[in-house]
Amino acid sequence: MINKNQYNELCEMCSKVLSFNDTNLTRMAIPWIHVIRICPAANNRYRSIFYLENFFKRKLIFFKNKFKQKVLNIFFLIKALNHKNKYWEGLDLKDSDIDFLFISHALNKDQLKKDYDFYFGDIPEKLKQKGYKVLLIHICHFTSNSFSSKVNLKNPFFIQLLSFKEELSILKMMNNESKILNKLYKKEDNIILKRILKKASFEVKSIGTRNNLRLSIQIKNILKIIRPKSIITTYEGHANEKIIFSSAKEAFPKIKCIAYQHTGSFESSNSIYRLYNSKFNPDFILTSGENDLINFKNKLNSNYNNKIKLLGSPRGNLNTDKFDSSLNKSFSCLVIPEAFLSEIVKLFSFSLECANKHPNIKFIWRLHPSISFSQVFKKAPYLKNIPHNITLSIRKIEDDIKISKWCLYRGSTAIFKSISAGLRPLFLVNYNNEIIIDPLNKMKKKNISRIDDLASVINFDVMDKYIKLSKKRSYYINFCNSRFSRININVFDEII
Repeated sequence: MINKNQYNELCEMCSKVLSFNDTNLTRMAIPWIHVIRICPAANNRYRSIFYLENFFKRKLIFFKNKFKQKVLNIFFLIKALNHKNKYWEGLDLKDSDIDFLFISHALNKDQLKKDYDFYFGDIPEKLKQKGYKVLLIHICHFTSNSFSSKVNLKNPFFIQLLSFKEELSILKMMNNESKILNKLYKKEDNIILKRILKKASFEVKSIGTRNNLRLSIQIKNILKIIRPKSIITTYEGHANEKIIFSSAKEAFPKIKCIAYQHTGSFESSNSIYRLYNSKFNPDFILTSGENDLINFKNKLNSNYNNKIKLLGSPRGNLNTDKFDSSLNKSFSCLVIPEAFLSEIVKLFSFSLECANKHPNIKFIWRLHPSISFSQVFKKAPYLKNIPHNITLSIRKIEDDIKISKWCLYRGSTAIFKSISAGLRPLFLVNYNNEIIIDPLNKMKKKNISRIDDLASVINFDVMDKYIKLSKKRSYYINFCNSRFSRININVFDEII
């Protein structure tokens, strides 16, 4: 795991590569080079920048990955031969002069069948009620090409394959940029920057880069038809956000590009605060709460201040009903990991050990929408053998919260929804030198590192009849309100 100093150097050097005068769409499309935030699972991908494997292992990994890339290139080109000239599915574009085009994300198939969007909530619907023309379309983060027009989808999505000619042009763009990055690598003296350039020359040929370059073509084509006044997408610092803004401005120069910082920021958040060539930057940044409004104004150039506005968040509509402290219920500890398998295994393994040692304590295992239990069990088969006091949940998180009093977590921002309903947050500390990944780092709360720590907290609350826990709820709600405000839909009137 990289340390804090290495992480800071990584952020600066990656940003430098994206700030070079010759930076183009293809380089900006590389997901790897956008360092979002520190996370033990996510930042394993940067470990090789600071800790080199032995020569033979490096060569083996390199040739293995290079062979995989070549196979995928051939696969996509062959598949594209039979591809129809389509850019999206589930959408018959007849309307033009759209006021707001929302670009959201679907993490699984079910999200394409729901009215309430996972990221934007009911914001698009509220704008329709105000008389605006609104269109929402999804980027799929799962294999979506198996869908057919017969499937009853409420939300359209971009197709994950283009025509042979377009796929070939994308391949050429990636190969050309790889050569450019390799030339920069050979001229560079700084050892860390040199390694980053070398790695980037390989990552430019990744599936993530390919998907972002496809997205660029799709954005340009959809904008030619609907000619929206504004385009709005989520904002965490990912490459695809920069690609959306750049492609939109190229296709429709008068468009207003709006970034919605929908999730809570972290102490180590990086790329969300990085601005590059103006064509890659949003015209407006909408924040989810007062806390992030201040963060952006402090960290971005003061010339940007008037472009940063408070929208609020669907998470800001907190349930302020009286905290249920009834004593005739046997409550559970909700376990909410991030979308990284290593983090999931870490939290599930810890709670499994606790469940076996303390059969009186109930646990509910939840997963991020992009992960399935079958993926988890494939990674760690021993997790299949769960005792009676562990439940695998596929319900809404609100339903799990109702029957829980505690929440075991690490980096998941779902913890905000949990504590706003009165659940006690229990952060699992795993490493002595671990860089802070806790979304509630500035909150006064319990951190645990051992099985007995967790059991002690839960048993105390039960013996106390949840009295002290109930008193903490107002503190939890105030903390959440500073991070997620109620939606102010009128902010769009100012922008439009």
